[in-house]
Amino acid sequence: MTQISRFWGGSVTGDAGPYSNDQFNIIAYTLFGGSAYANAGFSVGYLNELAVTTPSANAVSIASGVAMVGGIWYYNSAAVSLNPTTPSASNSRIDLVVLRASWATQTVRAALVVGTAGPTPTAPALTQTLGTTYEIPLAQATVADTGIITLVDTRVKLALGFSPTGTSAAGKFVIATGSSSFEWAYTTDANIILANQVFS
Repeated sequence: MTQISRFWGGSVTGDAGPYSNDQFNIIAYTLFGGSAYANAGFSVGYLNELAVTTPSANAVSIASGVAMVGGIWYYNSAAVSLNPTTPSASNSRIDLVVLRASWATQTVRAALVVGTAGPTPTAPALTQTLGTTYEIPLAQATVADTGIITLVDTRVKLALGFSPTGTSAAGKFVIATGSSSFEWAYTTDANIILANQVFS
């Protein structure tokens, strides 16, 4: 089958159900970026946007927020702590702070992808296999041999039907989609600006 449609009543005709959880999830996955934007992403403006901080040595904290991970909705209402270990003397290590969807455990949880320590470490790879394990990045954590952690924010915004990346211009978020350009911004009076039109 090369063409399908969702959702229909009944359970016999055409593309009617019943539908599995995976069939629902793949719709969310494709609407919110899909394989072209595999690392998307977190929900902008909701709670604390899953921002990652390092409150002390050997510790990272993931703030509250919402995300879609491989088409699966994730909600975190309070800070979550993870504890990268200290690499051996004179070495450092790059770990990834991620959200990991596991089909085996049927959960999405914050986790660490632990890199390999060395004098010039490189970041490990994400696992992004739908139906098995799917990870999206929140931060890259370089762990020194003192346990001190340097963070790089690697979160990607969720976007519905277009690129979740863009540039800031005059306080607006400008998104390029092929030959067109859209302006999308939350303003101080809670208006949304889209394609130069203001919706209150």
